[in-house]
Amino acid sequence: MTKRINFRRTVLVVLTLVLICVSSLAYVPVHSQSNDLYNVIYSGLSSVSGEIDLKPLNLSTSMASDVRDTYFSILYESPELFYVEYQYQIQMVNNTIIKVIPSYKMTGNALANARKEYNQFVDDIVKSVPSGLSDIEKALYVHDYLAANYEYDMDLEINDAYSFFKEGKGVCQSYTLAYMAVLKKLGIEVSYAESDLMNHIWNLIKIDGKWYHVDVTWDDPIMDKPGRVKHDNFLRSDDGIKETDHHSWNSDYISNSTKYDFGTNKSTPVFKIQDKWPVIGKTGSYWSGCFSGLGEYNGYLFYNTPTKVFVYDTVTGKSMEIASPHLSNGYIYYFSIKDNILTYYQYISPNDNTFEAKGSINLDAIQFSYTVTYKVDGIRPNMKKGLERRYARYARMK
Repeated sequence: MTKRINFRRTVLVVLTLVLICVSSLAYVPVHSQSNDLYNVIYSGLSSVSGEIDLKPLNLSTSMASDVRDTYFSILYESPELFYVEYQYQIQMVNNTIIKVIPSYKMTGNALANARKEYNQFVDDIVKSVPSGLSDIEKALYVHDYLAANYEYDMDLEINDAYSFFKEGKGVCQSYTLAYMAVLKKLGIEVSYAESDLMNHIWNLIKIDGKWYHVDVTWDDPIMDKPGRVKHDNFLRSDDGIKETDHHSWNSDYISNSTKYDFGTNKSTPVFKIQDKWPVIGKTGSYWSGCFSGLGEYNGYLFYNTPTKVFVYDTVTGKSMEIASPHLSNGYIYYFSIKDNILTYYQYISPNDNTFEAKGSINLDAIQFSYTVTYKVDGIRPNMKKGLERRYARYARMK
């Protein structure tokens, strides 16, 4: 199912006594923050001004479309302005635009409290990012975190980052804004792409000087299953994102690096899951596909088979079983990791929308056995300090 949002862009233009309603889905370009109009409107929205004075800019009425584009570009790249409605009024006098009158979802104490909550939501996700990751690893972590812990809003009501964090669901616009909010906090450049024909919006992010498409919304499958994440739309070039049915978009950046496109950068398997997921009630029948989750905590990878959950040491290539639940409630389909808790889910079939049972594992409480070997021909390897720290980070299991 395509995940879409009906963008609401209603512009009310006041010209003397005439009220004109304009509905538009036109592309909204990203404006430079040195742009005076951008700065004036952003400052007014940030301070929750009831009216934003544009008289000093001396804008003619022919520039109403510039005001519109700037207004919406600010909202599309400023998740912290979650309280601003996608409608406003422009007041014109003598062929001059003199003010913008915004509409707000909340003000006063309600907004002050919401801002604190919003900042805390973002900070909590940022704090959960493991230390020592590269930008690409941080981008992947946040991508997986949002897709694994949030779900698409089938009622098509939630389209801002704050409500997305608070309610645990949202449409493509809220996924895009939430991803943008966290990546900005992590110091990663991020923008957006928008397609009117698709009625869809997603992110572009800058990694090692190159821009790539990232669509978290489409990598979070419908119907939502906790712990299940796809990567079909992560770090795609312009040509690569077309392969996943994205088309007719507009953005301020060209994504011409195919470094991470499927087929140009072959992935290397870490381990292979041989198990098949049985069809309950049909002996000898199995579901087509692999339904394992994949997560990381403290330098270890975690995965599941139909019957067990394992931890995998990337240094030794060894796996150790950490959970084996009773199967009367179905087989294990995926899991999620939040903070130090891994939660696995049991379903009767992969087509079920609700799980029959779940179990939790405190990853900090797991007791590992270590076998550490430094001796090489009687001499400890001469490793750089950075490698020593990385080497020590991975526990070695028997």
